Amino acid sequence: DRVAYTYFYPCGRCHACLHKEPAACPNKIERPVGPAVFPHLHGAFADHYYLRPGGQLFKVPDALSDDVVAPVNCALAQVLSGLWVAGVRMGDRVLIQGAGGLGVQAAAVAKDMGASTVIVTDQIPGRLELARAFGADHTLNVKEVPERRDRVKQVRQWTEGVGVDVACDFVGFPAVIPEGIEMTRSGGTYLEIGTISRGAKLELEPSLLVWGSKKIQGVIQYDPWVIPRALDFLMRTRTRFPWDRIISHKFALAQINEAFAASEWHGKDSHTITRAALTPCRAAGPGAVASADRGGLDLAVVGHALQDLEDTVLHQRRHPFLLGAGEDPRHAGALLDAPLDRVGGEQELVDGDAAAVALAVAVLA
Repeated sequence: DRVAYTYFYPCGRCHACLHKEPAACPNKIERPVGPAVFPHLHGAFADHYYLRPGGQLFKVPDALSDDVVAPVNCALAQVLSGLWVAGVRMGDRVLIQGAGGLGVQAAAVAKDMGASTVIVTDQIPGRLELARAFGADHTLNVKEVPERRDRVKQVRQWTEGVGVDVACDFVGFPAVIPEGIEMTRSGGTYLEIGTISRGAKLELEPSLLVWGSKKIQGVIQYDPWVIPRALDFLMRTRTRFPWDRIISHKFALAQINEAFAASEWHGKDSHTITRAALTPCRAAGPGAVASADRGGLDLAVVGHALQDLEDTVLHQRRHPFLLGAGEDPRHAGALLDAPLDRVGGEQELVDGDAAAVALAVAVLA
């Protein structure tokens, strides 16, 4: 079976967990320990990844291709949860700042949730075109409308002079936040997901929130129920939106540095990569996928449940796979420099825990 899974583990004991808010658990992402600590397979962007007991696995429908499923446990689940927490309702007007992997999928999710108007802003024309294919009613190129006041005026014109009900940051640069708040109507909500780097700061006038009765809602990750909803969403909309266009480029695992460099968009007027996928090398045999060049047509299988799970021993070259995106690349690629033959060879998993092993494909932001 192919599976989608949660890559974080709420503790079940903290205040948030005891109040049935596992996505808010402050302990769900532990400090990275590296490959030297058993069971060694902690990081993403590697050939193997260990899913600990207590996590959630969800079977992927056969009708969904690997390319379509790859972003499920990161980008898609994140925006679905964020828009739900922000309270998007039928007839709402939604602003999406940033038409990268999260923003494009957020446009589709917002339309499916009943938004009457979806506005997407970005500075790369190709991304804005893709956003329109995924449901955006209006797109705004910030390079073509360089003045903030003119952009705010345009958004208000598209919303009958009121502003949007929900504005969302999927850019990751704090400088866009005040503008998004200004585009939000009185009583509206600003959803902050994009800026995950600690230490990033911005200058904000709090009175705009007070006199506008506006709310800022921060969201990180999601509750487990979101993944099956995301899979169902993909099934229902697989002919409505061009999901096969989300992943535009594929790189071999050994090309990870090239993949990150090619995926960098900041400061560029044009960019051909929407989302880049890493594909592991798969040995020949039943179900194997032929290796492809950077523009290859075949993406490695998202996941095959290992046979005879109770007695499984992972073999680096026989069962390679990649973890779904969503972990810090600064530590996620640790196993790239420490293959299994350097950390214990064909390491057997903890007895009884082998059933927690699953496979997936990594997608770069």
